[in-house]
Amino acid sequence: MSDPLAELKRRAYARPDDDASAAAAQAELAQFAEERRRAERGVEIDQPELPEFGVVGVRSQALLGVAAVVVTIAAIASFQPRAESLDVFDRAQTADDLLSVSIGLDDIDPTSIRHLASQPDIDVFGSLTTGEGICLTAEYDPDEGSSGTSCTSLADFRRTGLEVQLFRGAYLEGVLISVHWGPNGEPEITAP
Repeated sequence: MSDPLAELKRRAYARPDDDASAAAAQAELAQFAEERRRAERGVEIDQPELPEFGVVGVRSQALLGVAAVVVTIAAIASFQPRAESLDVFDRAQTADDLLSVSIGLDDIDPTSIRHLASQPDIDVFGSLTTGEGICLTAEYDPDEGSSGTSCTSLADFRRTGLEVQLFRGAYLEGVLISVHWGPNGEPEITAP
């Protein structure tokens, strides 16, 4: 059995029968050597040619840059935290922060009471307790002196907030007033 490589070498380098057959044999030998080198390095996958894209103009680049900046600013703005509700206690107490009725809770620190929101005939206050608590008080019709207070720990307030419900008119017969104060932002008053 003859060695095909030896035969190819003989045809490529021996006295040729004609110049064309020697050149063809040399080309085959070069191709064979290249295939052997590829096989020794591992199998190579032929990559398809990628289509060529035109050069993006300066105007297009500027528009893409502006669009990228706008998207980045919008993303950053959407992650800005809302004002924390507890920040209200950082300011000094004023005359507007005083309750018109006594709520009867001894553990509320009277110097911590802050006015949070108002609607006609409704005032809402926040206060801290002498312990680790926070309270929400809603006053309806200060002339009659009706009010409601709800308290919780600061940890619970940061998770769920506080809610107070009052009735206008006779108990359970009047219109419900609901006040919710969460860990971020101002209280929400729901009153028809």
